[in-house]
Amino acid sequence: HRHDEEAGRYLAMDCEFVGVGPEGAQHALARLTLVNWHGQVVLDTHCRPPQPVVDYRTAVSGVRPGDLQGAPD
Repeated sequence: HRHDEEAGRYLAMDCEFVGVGPEGAQHALARLTLVNWHGQVVLDTHCRPPQPVVDYRTAVSGVRPGDLQGAPD
């Protein structure tokens, strides 16, 4: 079916960021989620920023310090 073929071509991405740098003013990726056309999770991973995290922005990002321990760079 053509609809199924088209649906298979699309992904949606959501990113969550934490604050790094002076006063945590710079953004750094801390979590990446991909879902397919049907809303099924394809990838959901935390990523460790290259700089020390100054502000986890947990209220918005949902990211906590323990989430980044052992996370890939």
